[in-house]
Amino acid sequence: MLLAPKKIKFKKVRKGNTKTKALISSNLLYGNYGIIALESGYIHATQLEASRQTINRHLERKGRIWTMIFPDIGITKRPTQIRIGKGTGKIKYWAFRIQPGKIIFEVKGVSIKKVEQALNSGAHKLPLKVKLVK
Repeated sequence: MLLAPKKIKFKKVRKGNTKTKALISSNLLYGNYGIIALESGYIHATQLEASRQTINRHLERKGRIWTMIFPDIGITKRPTQIRIGKGTGKIKYWAFRIQPGKIIFEVKGVSIKKVEQALNSGAHKLPLKVKLVK
């Protein structure tokens, strides 16, 4: 099941500035290993779920995985060949606005060899540059 908020106050969210530079720190809260973002952008709920499933599959469902981000921004899109005006479209997908230094996943309870392989395969599903942290 894809990640999506149960209720939202406003359908249309302002984009904001995603091109910011932040300090990259490796402060893991729950796990021993994790994936940290090196650049800014948007991560869709489908990309996040695909990455989580890949990591879980490589770990053979052992250990514990924490997803540290939640896609709470609804990205709207109007159909093609629609006249100009008439407001915003329907929510096409849910996304998370990520900035450098944000931890995406944390893992604990599995050997380092399996964790590195799993996080590398999960990182390939994400649309931005990431780094493994210990």
